[in-house]
Amino acid sequence: SICAGASAQILTNVSGNTGPLTWNWSNNLFGPGPHTVYPTQTTTYSVNVTNICGVVVPISTQVVVHPIPVVTVNPQFASGCDAVNLTFTDTTSANAGATYFWDFGDNSTGTGANTNHDYVTSGTYIVSVNVTSPFGCSGTNSNQVTLLIYESPHAQFTMSSDAVTIVEPTIAFSDMCTANTIGWLWDFGDTTTSTLESPTHTYQRIGTYNVRLIAESFGGCVDTVDHIL
Repeated sequence: SICAGASAQILTNVSGNTGPLTWNWSNNLFGPGPHTVYPTQTTTYSVNVTNICGVVVPISTQVVVHPIPVVTVNPQFASGCDAVNLTFTDTTSANAGATYFWDFGDNSTGTGANTNHDYVTSGTYIVSVNVTSPFGCSGTNSNQVTLLIYESPHAQFTMSSDAVTIVEPTIAFSDMCTANTIGWLWDFGDTTTSTLESPTHTYQRIGTYNVRLIAESFGGCVDTVDHIL
């Protein structure tokens, strides 16, 4: 058997005859061979070998042609925070039982008809796959994926005091987030909020408050931190 697009060799071996022979092929071949053939589908090659006495010996052989696996890699565009997970799938029923080798274009590889991969850096990557059928026939395909990956901020802040008192009801909050932070949402724990970078807030009552800061960076990436006041 061969894979589609490959060649095969066929020939006849005749023993026990010392006289001249003639070969009559059904496939427009001549002589005993070997013959190099390129069948595009499973083909039977038949020949009648005749000796000088008119004795005819029929011989036939079949060359089975297995298809090359066909697989598609779809282009993808995605964005995310810190990492983007992409899924690659081949649902072609004709490839059942095949083995897969994926190259994700970032020095990482994978296997299986269904696989996924985490990308951590923005860019355009060429993703390729090699599919090998149970008969050893291989097919390949590739395409590009384009990714925008944003870095999440790290939320942190300090407070001018660690308690609200009658003498000191006003607390100053200082932003200590990473430099990629572009937005701040403060929840002072008393139903009031602020979007200033480093706000000051006056509490109306003495008590314990959970102060929350949600920091945002480009791409809508967020991080949250809580402190008890």
